[in-house]
Amino acid sequence: MREKVILVCTKCLSRNYTVTKKQGDDKRIEVMKYCPHCNCRTLHKETR
Repeated sequence: MREKVILVCTKCLSRNYTVTKKQGDDKRIEVMKYCPHCNCRTLHKETR
């Protein structure tokens, strides 16, 4: 089973992306992604 999670930009705190991950996985996702509000690549973290 997969679970939908939301990724939030660490610079401007906007919620830009939704991704899926395994349901039993306890680690939070951290990915470098493009933020259209900051207009650059920033670190995006998973919210709960």
